[in-house]
Amino acid sequence: MASWTRTLVWRLLVTAVFSRTVAADSGGLKSPLKEQESQRQISRQTHCQFGNNSYEIEERWRPDLGPPFGVFYCVHCECVAVQRKRRIVARTKCKNIKNSCPKLTCDEPVLLPERCCKSCPGEDYLGLEEHLASQKLGEEDDDRKMKEFTVLLTGRGLSPMVPTESAARGYFTYVKRKLHYTIHYVGSETPTFLRFTDSDGKILEEHEINKIHHYGNGLKMCGVWRMIPKVYRRKLMKGRLHLTLATEHYPEGLVAGKFVRSKELHVNEAIEHQGAALIQNFPDDLEESVKITGLPLIEVFSAVLLPNVSHSPETAGGGGVAMMSLSQGNILLTIDFNGILASEDSRHVPFIVRLKKQDDQVEAGTMVSLQKVYPDLNTIDVKFDVTSAQELLLSQNGLFLEISSEDGTRALSGPILPKTTCNVFQTILTTGQSADTQKEKRHLPTGFGVLAIQANGSISFKIRTERLTGQVNKISLETRNPTNQGMTALIETTQVFATDQWINGTFHKATARGLETLLIGDLYLHVQTMKGEDNIRGHVRQRLYTEAFNYYYISLINHRFFLSPPTEVPLLLLGNNTAAGQVWLSVDKHCQLHYEVFVSGLHTSDDDLQDGRRQRHLVEVQEVHLNRHRKPDLHVLRKFGGEEVGDIVEGLGMRTLFHLEFEQSAFLITTKTNGIGKKVDLEATITNLHLPDSCLPHTDQLRSGKNVRMLKDSFNKIYPEPTHKCYYEGEVIEDGVQWKAQHETCTMCSCQMGRVQCDTIVCPKLTCDSPLILKEECCPVCTDVNNNNTSIEKKPRGCFFEGDKKFHLAGTRWHPYLPPFGFSRCAVCTCDQATLQVECRKINCPLLTCGHNDVFREHPHDCCKKCRTQVRIKSHEAHQHNHHPGDEAISIVNQEERNKDILAAGGCLFGDVIHPNGDFWHPTVQPFGEMKCVTCTCKDGKQKCQRERCPKFSCVVKVQEENECCPRCIDSSEIRTTGRLIRRAGKMKKRVRWERSSKRH
Repeated sequence: MASWTRTLVWRLLVTAVFSRTVAADSGGLKSPLKEQESQRQISRQTHCQFGNNSYEIEERWRPDLGPPFGVFYCVHCECVAVQRKRRIVARTKCKNIKNSCPKLTCDEPVLLPERCCKSCPGEDYLGLEEHLASQKLGEEDDDRKMKEFTVLLTGRGLSPMVPTESAARGYFTYVKRKLHYTIHYVGSETPTFLRFTDSDGKILEEHEINKIHHYGNGLKMCGVWRMIPKVYRRKLMKGRLHLTLATEHYPEGLVAGKFVRSKELHVNEAIEHQGAALIQNFPDDLEESVKITGLPLIEVFSAVLLPNVSHSPETAGGGGVAMMSLSQGNILLTIDFNGILASEDSRHVPFIVRLKKQDDQVEAGTMVSLQKVYPDLNTIDVKFDVTSAQELLLSQNGLFLEISSEDGTRALSGPILPKTTCNVFQTILTTGQSADTQKEKRHLPTGFGVLAIQANGSISFKIRTERLTGQVNKISLETRNPTNQGMTALIETTQVFATDQWINGTFHKATARGLETLLIGDLYLHVQTMKGEDNIRGHVRQRLYTEAFNYYYISLINHRFFLSPPTEVPLLLLGNNTAAGQVWLSVDKHCQLHYEVFVSGLHTSDDDLQDGRRQRHLVEVQEVHLNRHRKPDLHVLRKFGGEEVGDIVEGLGMRTLFHLEFEQSAFLITTKTNGIGKKVDLEATITNLHLPDSCLPHTDQLRSGKNVRMLKDSFNKIYPEPTHKCYYEGEVIEDGVQWKAQHETCTMCSCQMGRVQCDTIVCPKLTCDSPLILKEECCPVCTDVNNNNTSIEKKPRGCFFEGDKKFHLAGTRWHPYLPPFGFSRCAVCTCDQATLQVECRKINCPLLTCGHNDVFREHPHDCCKKCRTQVRIKSHEAHQHNHHPGDEAISIVNQEERNKDILAAGGCLFGDVIHPNGDFWHPTVQPFGEMKCVTCTCKDGKQKCQRERCPKFSCVVKVQEENECCPRCIDSSEIRTTGRLIRRAGKMKKRVRWERSSKRH
């Protein structure tokens, strides 16, 4: 019986913890109407959910059950990693730390407020408790710094090895607890899953691969691992994180590899790794030439290297990746590889590295010595001198890279491509002029541009413009002069294809230097018109991939570029003539809205903020209804400052998703103004946002829609827009109107926010002994009312009451109908027989002699309260201890009847205890025991628990006795004699406890 009781109490504790979560989820289909943090679908594999909060693995906290229980200072919770087969999942574990408190030497210790452990007077164990139960971990500053990693994925990265000819290269960027990745895979089988594992092969995180993009001779996969727990971040930084690609035929993994930090190609590092054999390949003035150019040595080209198993079967499962950087007249390479080493190789192993054309003609070659051999991954650095012709071949995907053993029997090779990345290159296009310089123009030209590096080395672009008055005749990519005076065009084209407000084209003659300048963020996109005065320009920036970016590709047919439909491209944000922006939108399979916003020209006016702070803007979605008379719904997503913001929005309702799909919503950037409200700075109608089928309703009526208008009409019939009007018996009734029901006699109905609410007429108590029920009356009346009306039956005297829209006989009494609360039992209306006027008065309740905590309502609908006269009865105490065995069945039956009567009279069931209406008690929560500072009351069938309110003190020193709920202040004189006073109080308490014990015995 005790274990069953503990189970019920634990259920009550869980209910208390998660009640707010359930309440929040109950409105999950509604978008936030005010700014709030977007709720995330946090991976249960890496995070623990406790109440409304999410904690990552290794986080510790003290549980807060909310009012009235508050924070449990003696309970220590931690999110721990638990292994389930090969997977790591997060689980919450809590324990009581009270047993870890130190042993005290003083006679009468005290418990300070918000402490778990008692302490001697003058001592405080705050530091100890913070160590035992620390607060939620803050984000480390180091996590905000961008770090880059790379992974070589081969069959030799798995155990046992997979003899495959496939290989892949992973390029990762870590910033703010998010890992943005690009995977370039070359092989015959398409990957299905991407797994992050530890050194033992345990799965820490798994991503399903949904979108595959073709790139060169392989595939490109993009994604983001969000909210990486600290324990896994440490593994990443220390090189203990692994990556695995699984396919349909290889569900345990086809290729795998370990994360390594991406290193810059510095000359000193190359010399240190390769020794004297490599020193000869570098000119003496190489470092000086790098200083002169001013360009960092970054990766511009790469190659995934595969083995030729038919030529050398022993290389199966091997592979490599080459990362290339440009310098003046040469290229620097870092090659990571495995699979072409012989079993006897250990130190000073020579390799031959060659650059070849597609016809196998060798353009350049050199021999490099590997100083030490490693079993999993080996790295060599090499430099090639290249001519301008070879550099042109490099930029046009005309060269191959090959690394082979000295005898040429074991080799890896692959084509050299521009660096594979899922990042987006974008820019906001403006004239660079303010409204003050061109007051005669109300709107200046603006737009945005999106660029993409193709596998053949060309750069394609898609440009959206607005307010251009002249015809576009040239698009160019420019860079600033070394002196920052003016611009120099690196690449330009006049072959553009324009339709409406869209411009497409390609820079075919992109050079290796141009690609490098684009990757380091030193290019500007310039759109020139015939007039010249409407030219617009913008700085091209590289943005890390997120799910908000949708990729587009311009089709190449018969060597001519055709403009693809403007689908899955960013939206242009337009506003005043000094600002512009773009917003990327997408909806995933979980019906979550991803967005990335970039703005330019949103300046702060002088009268907005005088203290020099940055202006704060709001990101909002405006939902436009078909009914134009209805005010649009505004959903505030978040605040932001600066020029970019991105987030994920969950909990969008079916109607909101439908409006996003069928162009009935707008995206807004607003700014709060002083005392006025807010103004719209930028906005765009959401168009061409295609949602997954799972996020839209699927019914026969909707499938029958032949066009968008029919589909909208069908949707609104199935999901009508919320309205405050009511529909009753074929009639449309306005909100707030009340009427006498037709479906049932003696019932009043009202329209409350689009919902019909009906209440049965409540009759007041009569003072006469023999009441009568008259025709068409629901409540009985006294005989004097009937006598006054018998003489004039044809024309009865009475009053018309506007409240219930009803005629009442003179002298009758009734409770007024007050929707939405129904009939008020605390007021009585009377039709005066003399004046025929309605008078309503509040019922005067008798004075009660008991305290506030001892009053209750005998019936939930009663107006006046009564004093408590009963005590609680436990349901499992069905009989006394001194009973006869034959009476047990009768006693249980009688107790069950009593329990039913108590509950019917407004009693409450709390756990396994039935409390009569008006009862009060202290709840018991295991393993914490009786909560003496919390009092629960049962009123009208509902229990309510409240913590005792403590007064606020301004004193410096406060103490709290063991059995007291609230602390008290002590003055300076008492501080000096605290020990003596506490010992005296302790002795008095012991004496009281001894006396109470003596009385019981």
